Amino acid sequence: MLSQKCGESLVKAGALCYNVAKQFRAFRAMDERIRTMKKQIAALLALLFCLSLAACGGGGDAPIPTDVDWEACFVTDTVNGMNAITGTTELGRSQSVLVVPAAVGGVAVKAIADGALSGCSKLSAVYIGADSSISYLNNGAFRGAPSLKKIVIDKKHSEITVSANLLDGAAAGAKVCVPAEYYADYTSYYTWGAFSARIQKQS
Repeated sequence: MLSQKCGESLVKAGALCYNVAKQFRAFRAMDERIRTMKKQIAALLALLFCLSLAACGGGGDAPIPTDVDWEACFVTDTVNGMNAITGTTELGRSQSVLVVPAAVGGVAVKAIADGALSGCSKLSAVYIGADSSISYLNNGAFRGAPSLKKIVIDKKHSEITVSANLLDGAAAGAKVCVPAEYYADYTSYYTWGAFSARIQKQS
């Protein structure tokens, strides 16, 4: 009787181990698919960025990387109650182009803080995509990046709040490049209108 129960227990334990191993393999396969999707999304963002820069008059001779982990380029912290980009990593400072990710570490990025790009001496263009979570750009958000030429924003003017000193410390020639259909709104909106001379339309 005892041996029979032991045998049944062993069968159940074997079945349980098999199911656990099966689920583990499924999780590993899912993890691989997620990694592949992340790479594909990064490549798509880079392609959209290229198109946006081309429409905005080009972004210089620097190639747009398609294999950069954009999340790994930024440092975030809580600023005024929002998860904000407060700085860049060594990887970020080595880039000539930066694409602002929708989230870092699984937490949506809502703002770019004053001096967040400081030290990015090679940076010529920043891209904030339509799927970005950015809703606020602090004063001096683009300070400290002396080579910056393009700030490409693929969002409606009303989706991002800015203050009067947004471009304080930004490179003198830096332009804000916006979708053509929102250009008139950007240049006439009570906050963005202050920068109308530096706003260009994508065509």
